[in-house]
Amino acid sequence: MQEILYAQSKHALLVVLQGSDTSGKDGTVRKVFSSINPLGAVAVAFKKPTPHELAHDFLWRIHKAVPAAGMIGIFNRSHYEDVLVAMVHGLVPPDGSRHVTTR
Repeated sequence: MQEILYAQSKHALLVVLQGSDTSGKDGTVRKVFSSINPLGAVAVAFKKPTPHELAHDFLWRIHKAVPAAGMIGIFNRSHYEDVLVAMVHGLVPPDGSRHVTTR
């Protein structure tokens, strides 16, 4: 199936794993994706935003990590969680403007 996905290059597969620390997300990635070709898959774990990431809108780093056509992407943390954390910690302006000023 992965070879067909890659050969057709029409679609991409994005797997989003959401859970708290020690919930088993890393183990799930290792177990479920151990049999696929690693050249066609990328796992991304979203940590605390860097100053460079904070200079862009709060979903910029998510959009940057979305897999290209024919590829498999694994998000080790839901972008919904990322949005909530960014809003709670004041990393997103309450007026919804696209750019965030760094502190």
